[in-house]
Amino acid sequence: MLKYYDKTRKPILENALGFEDTRMNYYSIETIENYFDYAKALAKEKGIKVTGINFISAAYPVDTERGIPNYQTNMFMPTVEINGKNICFDPVQSTRDKIVTMKEMLSYYGYNWVYDSKEDYVNRNNLPKTEKQNFRSRDVLEDKMSSAGNLSHIKPPYAEGHGN
Repeated sequence: MLKYYDKTRKPILENALGFEDTRMNYYSIETIENYFDYAKALAKEKGIKVTGINFISAAYPVDTERGIPNYQTNMFMPTVEINGKNICFDPVQSTRDKIVTMKEMLSYYGYNWVYDSKEDYVNRNNLPKTEKQNFRSRDVLEDKMSSAGNLSHIKPPYAEGHGN
């Protein structure tokens, strides 16, 4: 699988980006255990059963205040079963009576999360009107608290001041 990645993904990414992107994301055992405990405790307080954790590819923006600009990273979000599917949700924003999905959270900022269902993915280019409006006002929206985890140590880069 690693050789196949090197053959089919690495050259395309390096050519498009102009550098080798992150290949590894390091999280200490304590970080992962603490995150899992945190997500489960938040959900349990609200009577919600966490079914798993999704690891989601992301990239640090050029103007990031933490992380390394332009490099890939991972986020992780707890999942809950909704209509027989494991769906990313935010236990911080959810209540006993209303589960707030990652799709709903990201829609607030104008991002169209399309990975919860095949239907969402197939219709990914049909951005709802409210998301278009939310995207235009993203810079003035206040960030909401979230239970998403996203602090890792990435490799590469190996350049001075970046990673280990």
